[in-house]
Amino acid sequence: AGEEQEQLGPPEDVDLQYLLKERLPIGDFISMAESKGLFLSSKETRALFSALVTLMLRFDVLTPGGCTAEEVAEARRRSQRIKARLPQEPVSGPLGIYIRFPLRDIPFRKVSIFRALYKVIPMVKWEECLKVQMICKGGLAESGIERNMR
Repeated sequence: AGEEQEQLGPPEDVDLQYLLKERLPIGDFISMAESKGLFLSSKETRALFSALVTLMLRFDVLTPGGCTAEEVAEARRRSQRIKARLPQEPVSGPLGIYIRFPLRDIPFRKVSIFRALYKVIPMVKWEECLKVQMICKGGLAESGIERNMR
């Protein structure tokens, strides 16, 4: 009976990178604020954690005619709400992000989208993110999105 108690001790040390490679739902239990150290610990861990991130990108395009006061107020309200909620969201998300792109970035390319996302959350390696849902507020639809991103 004494031998059984010794064997019931804590399991062997678990390697976090092994668990991430096995695609265990670790991201459901860690918030973005708590995960900053994990994203910055090593290149491999950052890439593995970034693959867990699910992103819901809502965007609109700034037109040359400018914006009405209501549109500016709406953009500020969305930005403030995202800044308040984003640190509390789980890593696996979906992370709701709202970005306004200038007209010169149309048609959208991965580079311009990733550049904007790095300004919002620089610790995530967006190239490794596997699940991205893009929602356009205006009438841009699919015509302004690079073909391989649709």
